[in-house]
Amino acid sequence: MQIAGNAPGCRFAGGQSGNISDFAWLPNTDVYGNSVSPNNAYKPVALTNGHIPLVGTNNAADWPAAHSAALNLTDNAAYRARTNPNLPVYVFTVGFTNSVDDVLLQRMSNDPSWLTDPACANSGLCVNDPTQPQGKYVFAANSQELIQAFMTLASQALRLSQ
Repeated sequence: MQIAGNAPGCRFAGGQSGNISDFAWLPNTDVYGNSVSPNNAYKPVALTNGHIPLVGTNNAADWPAAHSAALNLTDNAAYRARTNPNLPVYVFTVGFTNSVDDVLLQRMSNDPSWLTDPACANSGLCVNDPTQPQGKYVFAANSQELIQAFMTLASQALRLSQ
């Protein structure tokens, strides 16, 4: 199937899949209105003309900018869900192994119990807003702890449902 005529100027349509210039920037918000640079952003991002440039002067991808934007979108989506005036949303998160971002998962769940954890306390980036639903973040270092983590969250969900 030939699609070159459907995407004029698109390098991917011309078979140049290694060229990233088609993805030169990210918009300030996703299609749901979540922001890559909200007021209380988790990661700093630099906006240029209202968007995040992903391609530098040497046509190389700026993956750190894309990664920070993705983390901010995730964090902002959880924030916007918790602040929905029509439906209280509780966010429950599970971290598995040491490669997880504890701070992001704490922020998403709005879990006050993590504020004294060194990962949060040392970062200065953890948040807790008692006016929003407070969820739960549970960390599991191995598969046995993962079972317990899900049991803990199931207990929390059951408590909320009553």
